[in-house]
Amino acid sequence: FYGGIMIKEILPAIEEADCIIWLCPNYNDAISAKLMAVINRMTGESTSHLVG
Repeated sequence: FYGGIMIKEILPAIEEADCIIWLCPNYNDAISAKLMAVINRMTGESTSHLVG
């Protein structure tokens, strides 16, 4: 899930963005598993930039 287009295009585009607007359906007051995975990956990426 985190390879390919995610690493090469999506995460760099998110890093360059001034803001992010998440549009997603409401599943019992929770976001989808895939969107949660993206957010978790972004957290890991931002943490690695701070540490490294």
